Amino acid sequence: MQYVYGQVFNNATFSGAGIASISNNQVGFYDISFENYFSTPYGVTASPWGSGMLVAVNIFAENMVQVQVTDLQGNPVNEGFSFIALGEALS
Repeated sequence: MQYVYGQVFNNATFSGAGIASISNNQVGFYDISFENYFSTPYGVTASPWGSGMLVAVNIFAENMVQVQVTDLQGNPVNEGFSFIALGEALS
């Protein structure tokens, strides 16, 4: 079992384990690259820090996800969140 987890701050700085990089090139969108590849499928969940915020997670590849943070009206916002990804490691 492989896992990646982290706390991502609104400016795309982060702490955690298994994270290669995080970019925030567009308001509310965080691209997260992992140090190692997962075999597919794997699962990811995220939780926003602010009240009145929502997150959506898109799995793009065996080593990359995108987390989108919005307010309750659907407007993208830069806001912190926590996440975890779990699955089998690619061997």
